[in-house]
Amino acid sequence: MVLNSGGRRARAKTLSDDDFLNHTALVTLSEKIRDGEAGYQQKSMIPAGELKRDHVQPAVYTIAEWCEAFRVSRGHFYNLLRRGEGPRVLRLGRRVVISAEATAEFVRRSEAITKAELSRGAER
Repeated sequence: MVLNSGGRRARAKTLSDDDFLNHTALVTLSEKIRDGEAGYQQKSMIPAGELKRDHVQPAVYTIAEWCEAFRVSRGHFYNLLRRGEGPRVLRLGRRVVISAEATAEFVRRSEAITKAELSRGAER
């Protein structure tokens, strides 16, 4: 909940079209700087930690991160698991995570199933 200076609830800020365009322009400029296209030195504009965080693939995904990456709901994720079609999960203490390897395996398996279904449909 967001509170304003008077202690009352304030409306959450939304991303306007101008903010989106500004963000997109900054990201594009950052990419050009990183790739050396804009003539800027990399160290002068972008902190090294930010570059690393933006480009390193995680070894494991939380369920929320996995669902966001595949653009599916948590409910659909759990339905996939229940039907045996979801990715393998790993329990780390109380946390349930999905490894990058399990994610890649899930994608390969799903692509094979889709290809088989499409070829079966073309035979009809």
